[in-house]
Amino acid sequence: MVKFHGGPYDGKDLEIEICPTSLAPVLRLPEVAEWDFEGDPGATTPRSLPHLYQLDPHADEPQYRYVCDQ
Repeated sequence: MVKFHGGPYDGKDLEIEICPTSLAPVLRLPEVAEWDFEGDPGATTPRSLPHLYQLDPHADEPQYRYVCDQ
């Protein structure tokens, strides 16, 4: 589980199935209601993934902090 702080995903624990040491430094996430969207997530564009979060490298457990909406 990875914790998110701020923005529309504040307080959510999302199951990201990757090793914490290989977490991307920045993540773009879709609108909250669209998290379980159908189809190929690789076909999305930055506009459809507006919420930008940045990995907090100083946290003991994996955490992303909200940066902005794009």
